[in-house]
Amino acid sequence: MFDWALNGDELILSGILDKYSGVELWNNRQKFIKSAINIQLSDLEKTDSAGLATLIALYKEAKQKNIPMKIQGAPQQLLDIAEVSGVKDILPFL
Repeated sequence: MFDWALNGDELILSGILDKYSGVELWNNRQKFIKSAINIQLSDLEKTDSAGLATLIALYKEAKQKNIPMKIQGAPQQLLDIAEVSGVKDILPFL
């Protein structure tokens, strides 16, 4: 199960971020990539490389629109995938 909620400038993701939920998140990006955004991941239960790819795509789009983005509360599993993939230093993890 996956869910997302927008609370001011904070996008809160919960559940499982994978290839299926990543598509849902990507398809709704216009709703939250408008101004500075903080993505809160502390409620994620599981993620995979497709979830990481979704975060990279969201970051690239925000950057193209000059919209600041931060990623907070990333689970260790996601950080490990990002490190092995060579993108840990590219994404704005806090």
